[in-house]
Amino acid sequence: MKTINRIFCSLLLAGACSLGTSAQENQSYFLHTIEKGQSLYSIASMYNISQADIVKLNPGSDDKIYVGRTLRIPRTDAGLQKETFHTIAPGETLYRLTVKYNVSAKAICDANPGLSADNFRIGQVIRIPSATD
Repeated sequence: MKTINRIFCSLLLAGACSLGTSAQENQSYFLHTIEKGQSLYSIASMYNISQADIVKLNPGSDDKIYVGRTLRIPRTDAGLQKETFHTIAPGETLYRLTVKYNVSAKAICDANPGLSADNFRIGQVIRIPSATD
């Protein structure tokens, strides 16, 4: 009887783990790390979503957000068609992104107020406007 219980528990655990994996593969959000000077409003504006959309995925974020905390940002079909979000990797420059995305440095800086070649930081998430904008 103990053997049957062990087999049943193992199968149940394996099934639960596989369900968790498939749910993670179909995530309808991506992660944003809060930087100094950002507010819930500025983050929502950056991704063209409402503050309520962010709070829905991040309970408690309507009270206070902290630098370094990671927020889940909902994916939207409209936003995906018009722009891309890029996380700056080591060795990347503003010029390299202009070549990669076929968009001007001015357009990238305009889409990211306060961004310049001087304050380009590894790990920073920036908005890349579409080449047709």
